[in-house]
Amino acid sequence: MREFKYIIFLLLISSFSSLSQNNQFDYSISSDSALHTYKKEMHYDFDYVIGVEYKIYHNYKQDNPYLKSRHGKGTIYSNGYVYDNKVIIYDMYKDIVVVNTTTKKSSNINIQLQKIRIDSFSIEFEKDKYLFHNIKNIKKDKSQISTGFYEIPYGEKFQLLYKHNSEKRESGGITTYTHTIDKLLKIGDAYYNINSRKKFLKLFPANIKQIKKKQRAFETNYNELTTSQLIQLIKFTETL
Repeated sequence: MREFKYIIFLLLISSFSSLSQNNQFDYSISSDSALHTYKKEMHYDFDYVIGVEYKIYHNYKQDNPYLKSRHGKGTIYSNGYVYDNKVIIYDMYKDIVVVNTTTKKSSNINIQLQKIRIDSFSIEFEKDKYLFHNIKNIKKDKSQISTGFYEIPYGEKFQLLYKHNSEKRESGGITTYTHTIDKLLKIGDAYYNINSRKKFLKLFPANIKQIKKKQRAFETNYNELTTSQLIQLIKFTETL
């Protein structure tokens, strides 16, 4: 009943929202190398807000499960439309997107959006910017990864994906959430974990010497490669 009241509340807000202007946005989805067009046409600013009220489940005085441990400013891409300049929280532990729908006429309300309705979203924290794609359809016989939000820093012949996670730990009555990243490489329709050099090299047994030499040129261990360096390594591997 309470969730129903919030849905009615949000519908009332949207009825008073001003219509956005007719503009077109080109948005590149690197996951399938296709160009998708998102539009701002005859829709309300709160059309995308379909979900339930988000309840804080962590202790305020302890670590939280959010990307960068706080909210950021971002954009939601949903059903062909762009909803920008939103206050967004990415809960990595539950892999959900939360938006703050506060207006001049409403109190502070956080809404957990329905994941299925989100195509992708971007979120910024001062100098850091992230773009996440919602991977919904995965062939289970060719992949061990789950559906959800993935950052895709690179995608050409191969595709680099980052799965941002928040691992929960409890010690002495204190709960902590630690940010971890699973690095994945998509080759064809299959996804492979490349968190270690051994796992990366295993994918290219005929080119191990060349790849090792290229990696040593960065003068750092594989696990300490920056995203830019890892992309360079992947690009080099694509040429072999």
